[in-house]
Formats: sequence, C-alpha cells, structure tokens
Amino acid sequence: MITKSKLKSLLTEEKYKVNLFREVGFIRKQCVRCGGFFWTLDPDRATCGDPVCENGYKFIGEQKGNWDYHETIERWCSFFEKHGHKRIREYPVVARWRDDITFTIASIADFQPWVVSGVVDPPANPLVVPQPCLRFGGKGFNDVDNVGRTGRHFSLFVMGGQHAFNSDKWKGYWMDRCIELNFKFLTEELKIPQEEITYREDVWIGGGNFGPCLEAFAKGLEIVNNVFMQYEVLPDESYREMK
Repeated sequence: MITKSKLKSLLTEEKYKVNLFREVGFIRKQCVRCGGFFWTLDPDRATCGDPVCENGYKFIGEQKGNWDYHETIERWCSFFEKHGHKRIREYPVVARWRDDITFTIASIADFQPWVVSGVVDPPANPLVVPQPCLRFGGKGFNDVDNVGRTGRHFSLFVMGGQHAFNSDKWKGYWMDRCIELNFKFLTEELKIPQEEITYREDVWIGGGNFGPCLEAFAKGLEIVNNVFMQYEVLPDESYREMK
C-alpha cells in the first residue's frame, strides 16, 4: 500500500530546494516537534510553522489589513492575472465528472483525471480558479464533522487554485516559478515579513496522483500548500512519473 511516509522517503532535499531558497538564503532545518523538514530565513527557528508545533495560532488579536472575504479573493486573482494567469470560473461543488469522490474537495479535483492525465486540454495555462470546496469524509477531509468543535472549520471554503500544466503539448511552469510567485504574494501583497514565513516539506496524494509539496506557514497558519503533481499511481499501487 502506498503511504505518505513511504512516498516521503523517495523525495530528497534537492527535490524541494527551489531557486528562491538559494537566492534569498533559506536554510533547511528539522522541526524539533514533528521531525519534519522545513525551510526558513531564521537561523534560530526550531519549529516548522504548523499550528500543532507552534502551540496554536500566533496571529489572533493582530490586525494588519481590512480585506473582506470578497476583496481577498479579488486581490489574489488579480495578482496572478498580472503575472500571466487566466482567471476561470469555479467548477461545481458536486464533482459529477469524477467517479471516486462526490464533492469537489480541492481545486486540483477540477482537473483530475482528464486534464492531469493529458486526455483533455486545460481551459487555460497557467490559470487561477477560486474553487468552492466541500469536505466531509475521509482522512484529512472531514471539515464538516469538525464544524463547531474546533473553531476553525467551515461547512464550505474557497480554495485559491493556482495551476500550471506541463506536458509535450502544454508548457506551463514548475516549482521554481510557483514558489517565486507564492513568496511574492505573501511578502508584497499580504505584507508578511520574510523571516516569519516557513516552507514545510511534505507529500500530497489524491485522485490517482502524488508529488512533493511545500506548505507555507506564518504565525501558525498554513496559508498555501504548493503541490506538484509529478507521479501517477497505477492500479497495482506502483507508480510512474507523468510525462
């Protein structure tokens, strides 16, 4: 059986060491709480940024801006439009094009399996989509069950999907450009001090694909999960790199 721990063992430090980390001076450290590896500009930081490892959120009570819900989505979309992305309309919450999930649980679900597998062309490349998501089942996707219990789960949320597709036909971008844009948005648009940002190494698996991901944290909050779908899971639970 393919597990996250097994997949993590396949991905070395070099897989996560993007150009931005080299250019800006990020260093790789191991979290003293969870044991995971992360990247930071703070040589004294000992934890990865996850709220469990940070003993909760550190931003509560602070106010550095007054964006409302709609303005946040608009500013995010506009930022990426300025950097060559096309904004597309959201997909339905009911994932009727999928036979493995009932609801759209993430923006990548819009494009699995047909676009990711190369059967269908993407609607644009690169693109952004403010995708409403509904999660109430499965490990890590049980938001509805936690509404009213944790104080941080909602019955529905909007995921800002930033997507670039690469194949013999489509020439998008990959990890270097993705993290460059992500860091630019966090520091220039959200005004987060560089030294407060950490990128934690992880693996994301779902919808028949998996790949490395870099989760961006600040003050105990996961702001972005940059996922790079590089491999296809085969029926016998082996895998191969996608072309």
